[in-house]
Amino acid sequence: MQHPNVPAALSFATFASGILALCLGGCTTVDEYHSPVEIRPAANSEFKGWQRTDFHVGGLDTWVAPQATVDLEEIEFAVASTTPHGDHVVLMEFTPEGAERMRSLSTRRMSRPVVVLLDGRVIAAPVLMKPVEGSLVVNFGSDRKDEKAARELARAIDRPRKEPPGSSSRG
Repeated sequence: MQHPNVPAALSFATFASGILALCLGGCTTVDEYHSPVEIRPAANSEFKGWQRTDFHVGGLDTWVAPQATVDLEEIEFAVASTTPHGDHVVLMEFTPEGAERMRSLSTRRMSRPVVVLLDGRVIAAPVLMKPVEGSLVVNFGSDRKDEKAARELARAIDRPRKEPPGSSSRG
């Protein structure tokens, strides 16, 4: 089913634009997380205060920053789909604040990994090849486990969110 905010023309050309991020490695968890979905800076060498994980990018261990740059509240929606080449991907569209945070992170961390956490598990470590401008496509790969991970992430982002205390949808 097509998400109403995603153009029908979402095609392989979108992926070739440099926003594409290929994820390698296995799942691991971080000690602390504060949101069901988080995007954090990562590195393939030791950083003081960052947590070493067994998630590998290019055969190297990944160190994860202790704080999220973007969390679930800064992701507007996500759509899981499959490319013409059979790769399972998730398109994440950010809120204006999330887009600004991702733009800053991707500019600072160009050609370096960031991690996507789902309930504290590292499920992806895309290497950002150019500044992110409002949306990010994460490529999980073509295996059945990759399809499952992509669907889990999209479902977690698009699940109903709790209203803040004191707010009401009634007029």
